[in-house]
Amino acid sequence: MQKDETDLRKRTKDFALHIVRVFSTLAKTTEAQVASSFLVLPFLVH
Repeated sequence: MQKDETDLRKRTKDFALHIVRVFSTLAKTTEAQVASSFLVLPFLVH
């Protein structure tokens, strides 16, 4: 079970870093900011 937990933590961290990279490459337009807020909002609610 420990291996599974370690694997899940690594995949979760990799996914989070990927999302940060995606957001950093978005244009700084209002449209891009609105779109990114829709993607981030569900994570902030919890």
